[in-house]
Amino acid sequence: MFVLAPTVDHERSPSVLSISTRTMAAVPLLLEYVQHTDAGARAAAIEALSSLDTSGDPRLPAAFSRAFDTALAIDDLETRMAVVDGTVKNASDDSRTLLRRIAASDPARVVRQRALNGLGGGFASPEETALRIADARRLVSIYEPGSE
Repeated sequence: MFVLAPTVDHERSPSVLSISTRTMAAVPLLLEYVQHTDAGARAAAIEALSSLDTSGDPRLPAAFSRAFDTALAIDDLETRMAVVDGTVKNASDDSRTLLRRIAASDPARVVRQRALNGLGGGFASPEETALRIADARRLVSIYEPGSE
């Protein structure tokens, strides 16, 4: 087992989170990092919490929900994907509620689909800002022989 040394400056070393993922004693620190200002540190904390056996921990859905809202505001796809993966592993009613909210509201189809898969299936509709077929044809037409 690894634990964080008390002399480590956690603000300057978010990568140190990978060291702390081997012990349940790290859960409070990781929960703090879920709200970190750095997107990479947030994603690492969520992934670290997901790697621990924290099934049913009532603190996780609330922390993951706040992290999802923050990641959604700054368009951080990596953190949103980590939130979905972590929420799927936390088998609780609050986690299922969060997955339903993500599946209904996330702008990225890949995140919505992953949330739906965690809920047991379904098909995520395409993004509203998806490329139209006519636009796609026009874009690829420059590569077709004789289209000049």
